[in-house]
Amino acid sequence: MNRDKWVFNTSLSGWFIRVLRVILGALFLWAGFSKMLQPENFARTIDAFNLLPQILILPTAIILPWVEFLTGLSLLLGFKTRLSACVCSGLLCLFVIALGINILRGMDNMACGCFGIGTDETLSSALIRNVVLITICVSFVRTR
Repeated sequence: MNRDKWVFNTSLSGWFIRVLRVILGALFLWAGFSKMLQPENFARTIDAFNLLPQILILPTAIILPWVEFLTGLSLLLGFKTRLSACVCSGLLCLFVIALGINILRGMDNMACGCFGIGTDETLSSALIRNVVLITICVSFVRTR
């Protein structure tokens, strides 16, 4: 028996993975929902990143929160966990790239917009958090 499979088949590991799945799902659910409430404000945040053409900003501000919300809900409910973890990983990788570009531009003090309006998180702290979340997502893909 493969050592990794044995470790992940213990009840403690299974319980821990479920807790992480619920936490990640709740984070994505909250992030998506908070942006859904104020798409205009989220569009301004996307615009401030200066990465997308103007024509894509509003559609992104409307669609992205729904993708986050539905992916979070899927993780929270344990539905299509591997697919949801892959979607989360993809989104988080895109976010890391966007954050990294703006950190390199010297814009670390701008609001990341990760959880809607009113959060004062720096881009650097959001980048670190997202790298940790990517690691968690990869663990879901590997253990399922």
